Amino acid sequence: MKEALIIIDVQEQLIAEKTYQYETFLNQIGQVIDWARQSEREIIFVRHQDDFLIPDTKDWQIAKPIEPMQDELVFDKTFNSAFKGTDLENYLNNKGIKNVILVGMQTEYCIDATVKVAFEKGFKVTIPSVLHTTTDNSWMTAQETIAFYQAMWHGRYGQVISLQELMK
Repeated sequence: MKEALIIIDVQEQLIAEKTYQYETFLNQIGQVIDWARQSEREIIFVRHQDDFLIPDTKDWQIAKPIEPMQDELVFDKTFNSAFKGTDLENYLNNKGIKNVILVGMQTEYCIDATVKVAFEKGFKVTIPSVLHTTTDNSWMTAQETIAFYQAMWHGRYGQVISLQELMK
C-alpha cells in the first residue's frame, strides 16, 4: 500500500516560539525526510496561513533546514486540519495513498486535527512519537501535552510508534 509523509506547519515563526526541543525535532524531521526520499515515499508539506503567518513573509516559510525540494508538493491551509479547504484528500486518493505518516506542529492544534480527520476519512495514520512538538501553555508543559495527545491517539486514531520502528 502506498504511503505519504506529511509534514505539517514546520514554519519559521512556529519554530521561533520556544518550541519544545526544536533543534532535536528539526534534526529528526530532517532524518525522516531523507529516509522518505530514499525509500521513494510521497512527501507532502502543509503550511498554515493566518493573521500571524502571512503568506510570502519569512515567518510563513517552511523552516530552512527542511525546505521542500522542487518536486515536493506544498498545500497551504487556513484551518487546523490539513484536509479542510485544501485538495489534500483528493491528491492522496488520486495517488492511491492509503497510509499517512503525520509529523510537525503543533501537537494540540494542527497535528491533532489532522490525525482525527485523516482517521475519519479512512486513512491508516502513523504518528512517530518524536516528530510532533509544541510549546508550553497555561495548563501543561509541552512535554505533558505531547504525552497526553500520544496517549489519546494511539489505538484510537492511529499508531504512535518510535522513529526507529518507522524507519526499519
